[in-house]
Order: sequence, then C-alpha cells, then structure tokens
Amino acid sequence: MDIAFLKESQQIAHALVAKAVVKMLKDIEMQYAFGVSIGAMV
Repeated sequence: MDIAFLKESQQIAHALVAKAVVKMLKDIEMQYAFGVSIGAMV
C-alpha cells in the first residue's frame, strides 16, 4: 500500500465518522454544538 492511498482512506473514514456524529446529534435533537476543546454541547 502506498502512503497516498492510506491518507485518502483515513480522510474518508474521518468524513464518515463526522457524518455519523452529526446524524446522532440530530437524532437526539441537539440544537447547538460549539467547537471548543472541552466539547460543550447544548
């Protein structure tokens, strides 16, 4: 495997995880999520 393939695979995996997190937050009717290091969510 070459490094470019691994980097691309990792980017795809990160995008899928982010999409899943957004869906879960929508499912529990999360209204706000702030990009702070302690992960504040309302």
